[in-house]
Amino acid sequence: MIISAINISSDVFTFLNIKTTIMGRKLHMLSTSWGFVIMSIHLGLHLGILINKLNKKMQDNTFEYVYYLILFLVVIYGLHSFIKLKFISDMFLLNAFKFYDFNESPIIFYIRIISSSLFISLITYLINNFKGKRKKEKKYE
Repeated sequence: MIISAINISSDVFTFLNIKTTIMGRKLHMLSTSWGFVIMSIHLGLHLGILINKLNKKMQDNTFEYVYYLILFLVVIYGLHSFIKLKFISDMFLLNAFKFYDFNESPIIFYIRIISSSLFISLITYLINNFKGKRKKEKKYE
């Protein structure tokens, strides 16, 4: 990401006299989208600590169902945002350029980004948790 960022930044690194290229832009779009997904997966692998603490606090609590509803809504909105932001097409270079809606509120944009990351993280956590339970079940058979 850093190398491709330097390659496409003609304003910040003017002293390097590097020409911006289409290949540099594509490499940057590819590396940042995959970096975002990998970072979100990494977050999901460590999300168990936080979710276990929340589960302990929420057990036998009147807000337990609200907690699960919020998690479900975050996953659904995150999936919607992931699709709307066209991460898949960025990850596989199906688009030549990334277009942003500058009429959209920056707050809404950041909520979409965060919810997309939480979507990937929660799905990673659920898959990882499911695999862990399956290993424990096989161990006791």
